[in-house]
Amino acid sequence: MGDKPLKTSQRKVYWLIGTGIFSALVLIICIAVPISVYQTKYQRMRETRIAAEIFEVDRWVSFFRSDVIDAISTAYGLEGFALGSMKFVPPFNGTPEERVKGQEFAGFTEYASLLRVSPHLVAQILAPGGVGLEVFPPVPAIRMFDFLKNDSMGEPTAMESVDSKKSCVLGPLYRAVPGINATWQLIVRDPIYDTKDNKKAERKTFWGFALVVLNVDTMMGERAREDNMHGKGIDYLLYTVKNTSGKITPIRFSVKENPTLEEITDFISTGTNRAVLRNRLSWYVCMRGRNRESTPTKTTIAVIIVVAFLIALVTFLASASTALLCLKEYDGTANAPKAAPFAMTILGLCSAEQLWELSPDRMVFVSERLATLQRQEIIRHNAYEGMQLHPYTTTIITRSVETAVRLCFSVIEELNTQPIDEPLQELLGDDGRLLIACAVHWCTEATVRVESVSGAIRYEGPDVVYCGRMWMFAAPNEVSISRAARDLAMKMDEVQINSLASVFLRGVAGRQDLFTISNPQRKRLVDATTRAKRRIPSSFAVQSPSAEIASEGNPLSAGAELFPRNGMYPPCNSEMRGVSSNATAQLRGELSSGSVGSRGGNAILDTNMSACGRYMPEVSRGFKRFSQINGVRTLIELLPTEIACPSEAAGLDTSQRPSSSPLSRDHVGSTMDEGHMRPRTTPTDEEKEWRRIPKGGQFIAMGRNNTANWSKKTLKQVDQNVGNGVVSFSGGLRVEDLDDGDFVTEVLRHPTIPTFVDTQLRAIFEQQSLLFDFSYDSVRTVVYYFFSAFKLLLKPLATPERNNIFNRLVTVFGIPQENILEHLAVRCVLRYIQQLEEARSLLWNCEQQLRLRSLARGQMRSFTTIDSSTTNPLSEESFEELSRSIV
Repeated sequence: MGDKPLKTSQRKVYWLIGTGIFSALVLIICIAVPISVYQTKYQRMRETRIAAEIFEVDRWVSFFRSDVIDAISTAYGLEGFALGSMKFVPPFNGTPEERVKGQEFAGFTEYASLLRVSPHLVAQILAPGGVGLEVFPPVPAIRMFDFLKNDSMGEPTAMESVDSKKSCVLGPLYRAVPGINATWQLIVRDPIYDTKDNKKAERKTFWGFALVVLNVDTMMGERAREDNMHGKGIDYLLYTVKNTSGKITPIRFSVKENPTLEEITDFISTGTNRAVLRNRLSWYVCMRGRNRESTPTKTTIAVIIVVAFLIALVTFLASASTALLCLKEYDGTANAPKAAPFAMTILGLCSAEQLWELSPDRMVFVSERLATLQRQEIIRHNAYEGMQLHPYTTTIITRSVETAVRLCFSVIEELNTQPIDEPLQELLGDDGRLLIACAVHWCTEATVRVESVSGAIRYEGPDVVYCGRMWMFAAPNEVSISRAARDLAMKMDEVQINSLASVFLRGVAGRQDLFTISNPQRKRLVDATTRAKRRIPSSFAVQSPSAEIASEGNPLSAGAELFPRNGMYPPCNSEMRGVSSNATAQLRGELSSGSVGSRGGNAILDTNMSACGRYMPEVSRGFKRFSQINGVRTLIELLPTEIACPSEAAGLDTSQRPSSSPLSRDHVGSTMDEGHMRPRTTPTDEEKEWRRIPKGGQFIAMGRNNTANWSKKTLKQVDQNVGNGVVSFSGGLRVEDLDDGDFVTEVLRHPTIPTFVDTQLRAIFEQQSLLFDFSYDSVRTVVYYFFSAFKLLLKPLATPERNNIFNRLVTVFGIPQENILEHLAVRCVLRYIQQLEEARSLLWNCEQQLRLRSLARGQMRSFTTIDSSTTNPLSEESFEELSRSIV
């Protein structure tokens, strides 16, 4: 059947939840995106900076490394030259003079000049026994300088170099070699041994050192000038680290002179470091971009969060406002007419009660979809949904007849284009197809009242009641209008108005002309009307004024009131009895021609008319349909033709019986005033008179102000004889006084009803009982007991359970959402009376068939002699069984 659509309140909650989630996502995005962009930009700038730093530091390190390697190569060259010119090994522990004595090197200057390949090489030294002897270029301060005993050159010391037998690179050192114009010097020291004749390299064979000195100042200056580091925005730091202690000694710092240890450490940790000659030299070059990328600070992050929160808040407020505005329930009070005149429209399904009885579960789904469709059209046409006048109907108020007619056109077209009755057609076939009746009336005699508490607008008055009664004769899938509405609808373009019928409405003197309005240009509307007419035979359709229903044997011409097929019995008077005799005479003619139960002509209303007085297609039930029983179905035929009315049998004057007054403002006002001013708790003499029932009777007569009495007292049997086809009462009518009883019975029969409850029940009864010919006072006690029973039954339930039950009752019984218990009580009483009268009508029809067939055959015998094998579908046994089940 599909999922149940969400209520507006539920949709609002879900939309608000979704809006909150969306706003939270906006908040997260507004925080994450700026920070992510910030981080991405920071990372990109950092990568760019690091790439530039790496490129520059690698160039510097490559340059320095090349000079160092050249210096090492020069030291190896000097070692070879010394080995070739060596005469003897100087004494290791001798004085400097003793160690250089006898050491001569011819051609040293020429050889050293050849080895000088770098302009930064400031000294090439041969030091036999560790004492400087030969220097190129000549530096007097170096001659006789004892390198072996001097430990100012750092680590490793000269003695450690002698013992390790390895050349080492020292520095850069601050003025380590005297006499050289270089603040920072890089020294390559290579120990030389006399290893001839397979001698070991040790102190005994130690000859001396070959030393090469590089000017680091010129090296750094040249690099800085050529690379223009200041223009590139890169700062640099050259420093050394002592291997044993890890002490950092800055050589040159481009940022400032004499930096602190913290500044040096910070620069090194944030820059790019490279070793000039790893594992041989603790000389490092560090570079860092001058334009450092800035990471998001705490203030920046706080600003981002605050701005994001404001954006999310604005988004939530805007989204929530938009959602609430779009999901706002339509309030028709702004478009509702505040005074007469106005157009009233009643839309409702034909045969709604029968469809609810046959398939209540599927009708729930269909009713919800129909209500949704009607609600959409009400909103689209700016109409107002008024108080419900009939069960399973919708009352719509508009400012003009044109708007009301076009609204009805739209509803019919939508139902034809997008059918909502598929579930019913699956179960019932074509009988499950929905037919909707629309009635439009232009109300001039009406009052408009606005309730101060709920703000609802109430429309009351004679024309409101008139519209409710004329809806019973509305054609299916067509828009029926009254004469007052027709006069205004004739001004509409592209519409066609046809006569529907001339009928009597209860409380209205004279026939009332009804019309149908259609638009031939709207194809979907024409298709819907054609389908309805194809489904309903022409003999069942309501006749137009040009072919009005014949007055002979016609209940419409019997008086000023029209009673529905399953309505209550009219007053039993001579006029009615005469009309009934005409109907009986016609039946006798049909019996003689073998056409019992036929519907020839239009003298008798169709058996397939629903309880609301309109056509009802035959549907399958679990029992025999009324159309299967060859009996008449009109109200006139339900009256006994040969039995005196109870009032006449009791000697009552029928002229004193109350009759219905014309439908006027005075009549409506008097009914309401009676409900407000004279709530009665005891029956009047007139009501007591009408409560007297023939003992053993199968039915009762009821008037507008009489009451249907469901007393449990045993009635004394009246002798009943059947002779010459006439049922008579030999002993007359013997009745019991229904007022007899004990105190408890009297209290139960005449409860004390609160005035406000009685007034409210009376008003609701007057609203729902348009089709019934009895007053509220006649069923006042029963309605109150129904109301009290429902109130006590639902009182122990919790609020959610009670609301759930209320919603189900509103859907099933077709009552309004307001004053549910009151409407439910009145609805149950009316349905009970209606079903009771249907059962009694069925029983009386069966009895009349048997009696008329007996008269037609001229057989003067009792009902027991009728053969069950005749064309009559009911035998004596089945009739007695049916009588016992109903009575």
